[in-house]
Amino acid sequence: MPGRTKRTKRGQGAGPPVARGRGDQGAQAGNATEDDGRPNWEDIYGPPIIMNSNMTPEERADANRRLAMLGVYVDREDDDDDKIDAGNPGIVAARRRLPTLPPLRGPPVHFHGIVGGVRPSNPYSDSRLVSMSMGFPVSVHPLRLPNTRAQITSGVSVIDYNFLRIAGLIHKMTPVRADVDNVELTKSGDQTKVLQVYGRVVVTFDAEGYEFEHKFWVIDMGLPLEMQLSEEDFCLKFGCVTDTQDGAKVIRKADAKVGRKIEDVYVVEQVGPVI
Repeated sequence: MPGRTKRTKRGQGAGPPVARGRGDQGAQAGNATEDDGRPNWEDIYGPPIIMNSNMTPEERADANRRLAMLGVYVDREDDDDDKIDAGNPGIVAARRRLPTLPPLRGPPVHFHGIVGGVRPSNPYSDSRLVSMSMGFPVSVHPLRLPNTRAQITSGVSVIDYNFLRIAGLIHKMTPVRADVDNVELTKSGDQTKVLQVYGRVVVTFDAEGYEFEHKFWVIDMGLPLEMQLSEEDFCLKFGCVTDTQDGAKVIRKADAKVGRKIEDVYVVEQVGPVI
């Protein structure tokens, strides 16, 4: 029938070309004749985007930005990075273990924020007591690892990168895309210190007798804490009423589903006399 489009393997009908990593194949896909009634994608989206290994870093960055703005992702089946990954048994094995990862697409993300400070610890204090006293216990779904802790701070909400892996949620993280996204987090009080941001993730967790679902930036926290909950986004979102207890803020009331009250779990063993 005139004007009827064919369905592609991606099930979306005719659409803008998927840029490929091999010469002019991506360009050819976008220059088909339109005698069958299909729209001329080049007229709509501009000239084809050709990805190849001879591109300069500036050309690749510009192409990635254009692709992201079109909602098109780079077909990685023969991309240079995949060739490198194929020679790395660890990466190949990790891909087999993980669920199918969705392709990264969408407009570029531009975000600048500050990660709030933490309560300074006394260097002369017992480090065990410091790690057990910061913040309050939380339980992240679904593994509910014991002795996970969070605290309320200013700035943005963040979660620890390594903890996300241990909690079995690393595959749910949306990574920050190099040359596409512009995400910058700095430390409160030292905005010259730019933190590495791995991505963003939505996490469900219990805390202070409530169940929450919230979005976090993923960073290396380097603290005896797994999460920091922002006064500006988390507390406002859930209407948290906070109080100060032992020098730290705790949640007294929140507009959220009632959940479990969490307590730390420490293993205590009977030990014989030291000789």
